[in-house]
Amino acid sequence: MLTRSRAVAFTLLALGGAVLSAQVTAAAEKKHKPEETAADFIAQFYSVKPDQVDVTILKQDATVATAITKAPGQPSCSLELALAPHSAANYDWLVGGIACDKVQSVQGKG
Repeated sequence: MLTRSRAVAFTLLALGGAVLSAQVTAAAEKKHKPEETAADFIAQFYSVKPDQVDVTILKQDATVATAITKAPGQPSCSLELALAPHSAANYDWLVGGIACDKVQSVQGKG
């Protein structure tokens, strides 16, 4: 027979398993490379898919990286990235600066 205390214990156990499963899934989806962070950032910035963004890492050391990105129909951008301190965030790298080309041809104009 399922008593109230057993029902509560079962519910807590099930919720604990769901939380652990979510943590394992999140850990598997964590982005470890600066090019992944750059692609996702520019994809959100220009409303495109991350796999549509070309990323070239110009320089990288243990804690900083510089990336050049290009999304279809959009100006190129230079991103300065820094290694994030240990956290539960989905990305190991943070965007510290961004500069995009200011000249872009407008459709229908020369």
